[in-house]
Amino acid sequence: MVSFKFATLLATAALSVLPGAEAAKRGLAWPSEAVSAFNPNVFLPGGKVDWIYNWGLDKKAIFSSIPSYYGMQWGSGGIASLATKFQQTGSGYLLGFNEPDNGAIHWYGGWIDDFKAFINDAKKYNKPLYLTEFGLDWDQYATVDSWTQFLPLALSFLDNEPAVVKYAFFGAFYSNTAKDMLNANGQLTTVGKLYIS
Repeated sequence: MVSFKFATLLATAALSVLPGAEAAKRGLAWPSEAVSAFNPNVFLPGGKVDWIYNWGLDKKAIFSSIPSYYGMQWGSGGIASLATKFQQTGSGYLLGFNEPDNGAIHWYGGWIDDFKAFINDAKKYNKPLYLTEFGLDWDQYATVDSWTQFLPLALSFLDNEPAVVKYAFFGAFYSNTAKDMLNANGQLTTVGKLYIS
């Protein structure tokens, strides 16, 4: 059993390695590795995306063109072999646990004012912020127009907010919804093109 003390130490140590590692903030939350037609390299043009994670410690060969891979200890399962698995990734970056702790946050909410308020509230902890997932909590009703209005506002805010060190929009996949950054063939959608512009 993992002690709370060890888990807290791991999370604190993992996040303390991350600040200022690279200048670019934009990354990919990548759940699409099961679909062979999908490749994260479609996000590279424009130079905005420079890191990727996949909720684990399994660095895929298709990630090799992305400048930085961030490993993640998603939960307590397999934590006894964390050091070995992390070392095998060759990554210098480790996110401590999926659900937010110690500066790693998720946001799913209503609109840009809620989003800004959430980020501003998280700054009270005086930690570098890693927004590892964000999106609209009503996304099943959102249209492409909703996303093309929201996303530029969110990206501009994140790119200009010094407290936010890294962020990843939750949509680097195909699910046949308006938030998808990839279509069924693994090519960028309107939302995906907007994310890399």
